[in-house]
Amino acid sequence: VLATVGGRVLARLVDLLLIGVPWGLVFLIIPVGTGVKVGLIALTYLVYETATRTNTVGKRATHIKVVRTDNGEPPGWGRTLLRVLVVNVLTWLVNGMKALFDERRHRGVHDWAAGTVVVAV
Repeated sequence: VLATVGGRVLARLVDLLLIGVPWGLVFLIIPVGTGVKVGLIALTYLVYETATRTNTVGKRATHIKVVRTDNGEPPGWGRTLLRVLVVNVLTWLVNGMKALFDERRHRGVHDWAAGTVVVAV
């Protein structure tokens, strides 16, 4: 069963709260110049959780996970890194529009590039 766009958005919001609020507070306390460090922490969190568990805390909360399209197995480190980089660095806006209008599978550009799909758990 494929995940809905609403579930994906809610999962992202949970992850943003989990990462953004605590690290946003750290960013306010620590001198300017730590934005890159916070970004790397967020990137590490997203890659680690998806590669090792197939989902982040937000995806677990919304009962969805990331799997390979060819065999339904976990995406692994390489596909996960590619997926996270594509969605977070290159195509955030384009990705959201593609997933919104891809009525059949709700696959974003990062899913297409990495050969993955988000499914209900």
